[in-house]
Amino acid sequence: MSKYDHNVNPHTYSEGDVVLVYDQAHDKLGAGKFEPMWHEPYILKHVLAKGVYDLIDYDGVPLGKPRNGHYLKKYFA
Repeated sequence: MSKYDHNVNPHTYSEGDVVLVYDQAHDKLGAGKFEPMWHEPYILKHVLAKGVYDLIDYDGVPLGKPRNGHYLKKYFA
């Protein structure tokens, strides 16, 4: 195990956490510094296997397809 692996803490989320979602569809080099990278807060509905999560918005509408935990960031209000 390298020194890097020893210091890395993987992100883990639980059901009910509020997170922001990274916009993968508009991930372009030089898209503009005023373009939003993270989208509105979503609630984690289900924790699936291997770091994949089902998300819903505040109205209970599902986001669509499940998202990988690498593209989520915890939202603090």
